[in-house]
Amino acid sequence: MLLSGLVYSQSSNVAPTKEQVSQAARILGVSEIDLQRWVDSRFITVPRGIPDITAVQLYQEYESQAMADRKYKDKEIKVTGQVYTIEELYDHNLEKRYALRFKTGTYSWNVCVFFDNADIEPIFNISTNQTVSIIGTLIEKRTSGHIFIDHAKITR
Repeated sequence: MLLSGLVYSQSSNVAPTKEQVSQAARILGVSEIDLQRWVDSRFITVPRGIPDITAVQLYQEYESQAMADRKYKDKEIKVTGQVYTIEELYDHNLEKRYALRFKTGTYSWNVCVFFDNADIEPIFNISTNQTVSIIGTLIEKRTSGHIFIDHAKITR
């Protein structure tokens, strides 16, 4: 966690600049190249052509359009939203995993975003009500109203 505290911005969870990585590498006594590789593995740049939508817009599309599944399901999407909670939830396979939930403007329905274990560390630097962007694969919209996104990573 010391490493993540030096490299990640605690307030914005934004990828650090090269200067910040260089400074952290000197303080920690590690190779700047190795530390930059580690940082790059925690943040991804969104490829062109990936839908870019807010959590509120995504939820509204699912509420108003029968075509939303055809547009988003089983596809990578970038979602930006305000964090409601970060907690352990049951995913679509009924496995308990860490996830963040975006606010959607409704009382109990929201966008649930699950991270693979290798990509989980950055979410612990996020706080409630913070706005973040992720890229992941939209898995399904449950009858309960929750939209599930899996294999997510925090984006730059």
